[in-house]
Amino acid sequence: MIMLVKYGILRPSEGRRGYWIPGSPAHRSRDGCWIDVANQQSDEAIAHYRRAMHFHQFGQIHAAIDSLQEAVEISPSYAEAWEQLGVLCSEAGDSGRAREHLRKAISLDSDRLSPLACLGSLEYSEG
Repeated sequence: MIMLVKYGILRPSEGRRGYWIPGSPAHRSRDGCWIDVANQQSDEAIAHYRRAMHFHQFGQIHAAIDSLQEAVEISPSYAEAWEQLGVLCSEAGDSGRAREHLRKAISLDSDRLSPLACLGSLEYSEG
């Protein structure tokens, strides 16, 4: 069963009750199990990440970037926060930092395809 939702595709999560939404704090681990990334990050880092997504939703990109910077300072292994930081830096016109943050996200979790896609899109758009 696959259902479309506002920000992605809702897929049944294997071996777990409930669903996973791409872009949410969950991903497939190397052994194929779904893992809640939120369980591996501090509550404070997650709060900064959520605050950043709120700022971004209302067009406050620089406030969102600042909040994500705080999230990765608290939890340097937070791959999703690094990815979003790269995406927002790209939106803000800072391609160099965007590449750096996306590469960091890839180095932390090479199974996540979205930072690779974002980096490829950034490279393609700049020729």
